[in-house]
Amino acid sequence: MPPSLDRPTAGERALQRVVNEIRDGLRHGYFDLAVSCEVIGQGRRRLQVRAGKHYQFVIPADECGPSETSSDLRHEGAVDPQS
Repeated sequence: MPPSLDRPTAGERALQRVVNEIRDGLRHGYFDLAVSCEVIGQGRRRLQVRAGKHYQFVIPADECGPSETSSDLRHEGAVDPQS
């Protein structure tokens, strides 16, 4: 079943949670935020956000897109740690 236009995907909800935690932390003046991710069965990702509370999102493989290589990241303007 394709995602509904008015219902955010798991990836969008996860990103919104991270943005909201940063905004709340900036408003309070201090915060501690940890984000981790692991690949679980069928190419899905388990994203965990820890910021006072713990949030967990399981993101389907089709929302993750193709894997990027280090050359892709360099091309996008990321810093190459070997330069």
